[in-house]
Amino acid sequence: RLSVLAVEEIKATNSVRHGRVQNIREVSMTVNEIIRRLESSPQIAPRKVQSVVLSIGGRSLSGSPASATVRFPHDLEITEETIRRLKNEAVKDFVGNKNIEDILPRTFYVNNVEVKKVVGTFGSTLRGEFLLLTCAKETRQNLERLKFDSIRAGSVAYRLRATAIADLVLGLDDKQLGCVLVDFGAETTTVSIYKDGALCFLSTIPMGSRLITLDLMAGMTITEEAAEDMKLTLGSIAAGDSSRNPDFDEVNNYVRARAGEIVANIVNQIQSSGIAPEALAGGIVVVGGGSQLPDFGTLLAAQS
Repeated sequence: RLSVLAVEEIKATNSVRHGRVQNIREVSMTVNEIIRRLESSPQIAPRKVQSVVLSIGGRSLSGSPASATVRFPHDLEITEETIRRLKNEAVKDFVGNKNIEDILPRTFYVNNVEVKKVVGTFGSTLRGEFLLLTCAKETRQNLERLKFDSIRAGSVAYRLRATAIADLVLGLDDKQLGCVLVDFGAETTTVSIYKDGALCFLSTIPMGSRLITLDLMAGMTITEEAAEDMKLTLGSIAAGDSSRNPDFDEVNNYVRARAGEIVANIVNQIQSSGIAPEALAGGIVVVGGGSQLPDFGTLLAAQS
């Protein structure tokens, strides 16, 4: 069971762009301040934070299909070591300048027959289909450059944001029946598709809810703080009564236009996956700060 003792947040809009740390020093100072605030909270004090987990994601995160086959002279038992060997074969043909952050199995075939639980079976041929989750080298490098005042180097771990969120909010039935997980953030939107218990597709769109804020800033000549407030209080994708506030229609025009564009890109990614909508009985699950936009789920449902 997960127990959340305390939460602290400090905005770092200009120090982190599209999910990648831009200013190492500023982000290091921000994270250290968050740790100090957490340690000072009544729920944690006088205990100290011993380790940190940093999330890997952002614009460059994507999934690439890969497959590999190994053959044996006679029937052998498939072990964990066999699976590791198969994974190593799967990444040999990967071409690109990204880091492979994880290798997730999709389907295994023993003697050309699909097997759900492959370890412990016997066969002379093993084939595996995988999804390689890759991210730009700079994304990982900049995270590794962060400096912590009170955390030892060996106590810093890294976790892919997309799969961490999926493990937190999706049940086994969701992943088995098939569903779409949309992480609608400030500057990026990640679309993950699960089917038959495995991650089958992952793509990141370089668009997020901050684009709506920037549209309001430019169109109404206001500050980013005021635009963000208007987006969440006056903004709505649905039509409403503008008689109470003259800004209502103008704000909503900007919100609807940009939100519609983001939704169209999400739907396009689902179509690009090659998985038919009727095969995704679990529907669409939306998380992230952008999901707080009023009526966003209604618009996504209407267009998908």
